[in-house]
Amino acid sequence: MDYKLSRLLMWVGIDGGMVLLAASMCFKNEKLVAGLMIAAVAVFALGILQAFLFYKCPECGCRLLKCKGGIPENCPECGVYLKLEDKYEQEQKGNQENSDQQ
Repeated sequence: MDYKLSRLLMWVGIDGGMVLLAASMCFKNEKLVAGLMIAAVAVFALGILQAFLFYKCPECGCRLLKCKGGIPENCPECGVYLKLEDKYEQEQKGNQENSDQQ
């Protein structure tokens, strides 16, 4: 699995777990609350587990979870360039628009 997709799935799992946990606080039915809490913990845990398994450098396999501050620009082990294409494309588009305006 691609490290960018794994990072996205990790955040979907974390956010989804938090939403389910918040939703569980809106109900008075104990069985429904317990079910939503269990689902919240499961979604959260699956998001973290898949990140632990798949959020790695595509070249050397170094786990990127140990890096603080999100995706590093370069792998801490092998130095391969890891910047997200979306950010790179936005920067290139912005640079191109600036050069077109001049």
